[in-house]
Amino acid sequence: MPSLDYKLTTDANGDFTDKTLFDPLGWLQLDVTLTATLIPPEGASAKAFVDIESVAEGADKVMKSFVIISGETADLGDWQVDSGEHVLILRGRTEPPLAGTVLSIHAETRG
Repeated sequence: MPSLDYKLTTDANGDFTDKTLFDPLGWLQLDVTLTATLIPPEGASAKAFVDIESVAEGADKVMKSFVIISGETADLGDWQVDSGEHVLILRGRTEPPLAGTVLSIHAETRG
């Protein structure tokens, strides 16, 4: 089944925002498992406040909020989505504000 590995990096203020397309191939409703890892610059530690929104044509948008701590893989849960193109919108910030912190998201579709 399709998966998505997506990375984004914080700006000078420790903020990030981006969107990407995800098309979980399949029929009708699919289960998608999301995990995330926060990778701050060497020697630093942080936590990130993250909002993830999934938007698909003709469907209600789904938004969930998470706190992700550096050095841990966070389970962002199982999402039920319809097949077809989805826009994933990611917004958030690190605390303390850290430029160059990488947020890595992995989405795995289960049939």
